[in-house]
Amino acid sequence: MENAGGAVPAASSKRYALRGLSGQQRLAKLRPGIAQSWDGLELRQERDIHVAICYIQSGQALTAFYADDTLLDHKVFRAYMVRKKQGKSQLKHLKTKGKSRAGSRIRLAETQRFLREIHARMAEYEAEYRVDRIAFHCSALLLPHFFAQGASFVKEDPRIRLLDDTVEKPGFAFLTDIWAQARYPELRYFPAHADTLGLSGNGGSTKLLGENAVDALPATLQADAKEQKKSSSTSLDEEDEDW
Repeated sequence: MENAGGAVPAASSKRYALRGLSGQQRLAKLRPGIAQSWDGLELRQERDIHVAICYIQSGQALTAFYADDTLLDHKVFRAYMVRKKQGKSQLKHLKTKGKSRAGSRIRLAETQRFLREIHARMAEYEAEYRVDRIAFHCSALLLPHFFAQGASFVKEDPRIRLLDDTVEKPGFAFLTDIWAQARYPELRYFPAHADTLGLSGNGGSTKLLGENAVDALPATLQADAKEQKKSSSTSLDEEDEDW
């Protein structure tokens, strides 16, 4: 169902528990797509949603901007942040061993430049476009430094939708996968329930669905969802991010 207009609801990284008809057994969790919202009864597809992507790993990052499903801009950022032979970033080295010499100062300067360039690109999006959603991932090591340098958005920004840590070296080759993770509803389920859900051949415990998540659910879940909607009870209860 599409949004009729008005204010764009806040983004959410929450997942909603999908239970059987009895309401006792939790079979799976559903996370709406970044341009969707859950009103307690059904998913709403929002129209004309502009999404900025910011995906940061140590040494490499990707930003992109989508208007609905149209890619308007993308850029890859790289930095020399890894200490030779040791395979870990300079920030991690300082956290455990303290300061070192000239090489460390170069790597720290690279880290600061790296983050400044990402901030600048995200600020350009804010200045040039309307940013309704921010699809965001940042490695745990860089996260406090990212916001300490004056990002164009804050950690508590309601537009943020958190992305999973699935791409080690974010680049244009992985942009389609990152956008799919943000755009499509995600079904996460216990492997023990795979046969019940008709997903035994999926090869994992996570599945991206189509635009209309309820209609795209496996038949066993689709029947449960529709039956519970008929009885005016919620089949997807809002729960915390943790599985």
